[in-house]
Amino acid sequence: MTCQPPPRIEPDIWGYGAAALSGLHIFAGISRKTGRTAHLVEMAESGDVIVCASQTLARHVEHRLRQAGKTGVGAIGRPPEQIETLLGEEPRGRLLFHHDFVREFIEDRIRRASAELGTVASCCSRSARQPEVTNAAVSAGLMLEDWREKWPAV
Repeated sequence: MTCQPPPRIEPDIWGYGAAALSGLHIFAGISRKTGRTAHLVEMAESGDVIVCASQTLARHVEHRLRQAGKTGVGAIGRPPEQIETLLGEEPRGRLLFHHDFVREFIEDRIRRASAELGTVASCCSRSARQPEVTNAAVSAGLMLEDWREKWPAV
């Protein structure tokens, strides 16, 4: 038995997600050209790895590291929505995050949180409620991420 999608329910009627994203974009805009990357390069030490949101940005950071005479510091590009891929990294020093990676990671988490609210609202709304399915999912210990895989139409 599957959860039948009702009309899409907007779970965040107060706009917290939109406000958080707007605030993040405003902050990113006013923070441009303030020396964040230069500061990151300056604070990096041999053995550190700087995580960037893309391979292109990682190459730029590597160039900046070379210009600053920093040796033994690496830069890698990883999509922020796949942060779990960093678990295999074993830097000799610290794992440092470029500001673009942090911003994109937070944006992704805000969007995921809104989607989770929508999933729960849609599956648990009267028009879609199927207690045996919901109870079985909860009993099985499924996390909301698993629900999206089981009921992608929601």
